[in-house]
Amino acid sequence: MQTNALISALVFLERYFPPAIASNNLGVIYERLGYPSKARGMFPRHWNTILAWPWPAAT
Repeated sequence: MQTNALISALVFLERYFPPAIASNNLGVIYERLGYPSKARGMFPRHWNTILAWPWPAAT
């Protein structure tokens, strides 16, 4: 799928289904695509840690 089509789909979801954005990891997809989402405010500000793979083990 092309990036533009994916961004369009995410814009649609954010506009018409905001609970879908808030209830899952679509904020990570937004961030990786560089799309400035309203959902961004629902996630922690330390994006570099969240997007680091693999995630550190829980302590």
